[in-house]
Amino acid sequence: MSLAFARAGLAVHVIVHPVFDVRRDSRGTLSGIGAQGTRPARVESWEMFEIDRRTDPETLERLRRDIESTLRDVRLAVDDWTPMRERVQAIIADLEHRPPPLPSEEISEARQLLRWMEERNFVFLGYRQYRLQRGAREDLLRSQPRTGLGILRPTANTRRPTVTALRGEIRERARERELLVLTKANSIATVHRSEYLDYVGVKTFDARGEVDGEHRLLGLWTSTAYHRSPRDIPVLRLKVARVIEYFGLDPQSHDGKAVLNVLETYPRDELF
Repeated sequence: MSLAFARAGLAVHVIVHPVFDVRRDSRGTLSGIGAQGTRPARVESWEMFEIDRRTDPETLERLRRDIESTLRDVRLAVDDWTPMRERVQAIIADLEHRPPPLPSEEISEARQLLRWMEERNFVFLGYRQYRLQRGAREDLLRSQPRTGLGILRPTANTRRPTVTALRGEIRERARERELLVLTKANSIATVHRSEYLDYVGVKTFDARGEVDGEHRLLGLWTSTAYHRSPRDIPVLRLKVARVIEYFGLDPQSHDGKAVLNVLETYPRDELF
């Protein structure tokens, strides 16, 4: 909720966060506070925000829509948290039992990164599977029906598959025989932190070893990803090792330690 107010440029002056025993009818309408006779009450956590005063109807309507959108994203992410983790576990198992025709070290690091993410080092907000359809002038990336979870779960307004045309450099990158795509999405998170979503793609391959789609995970790296040494994080540790190897340095030497310090303090989003 605080993120919605911040996006609207409204200061939050007071937050009251009581917990009530409440009763609701079959439609979810509040019918009373506290238990009544043998009817059980349910515990609910409520929040009240005191914010800058606004009276303009258009401003209030925009705020209402943003709050509803934020709450919807929270519900989707919470409801599908377990299914998203199960999808990650299935991807890990698939990489182990049906590995793509890629270097074993690359596959191993990808599996370990996914396991590390699944150990509460990544806030999973959305998942969807895509298929890559190759064409003469452009490729098409199509979302697969009934695969969306979290904020990528289809809604009444987005039930049709999304189709993205890929051309030029983007098309070539989509076809690259690299297992992982680690980047930023072009949309800002409405849950957890107000910043661009982290995008983790795991490419899939056909029988000829060509890229034919991807598993797409959207979310946010937790604080651990930003404060832990990159030498302790799968995939990043390989990047660090390759930089040291490129310069031909001994990690224990003065120059080696200087380069390691640069990598340790390098903006983590850029390192990913």
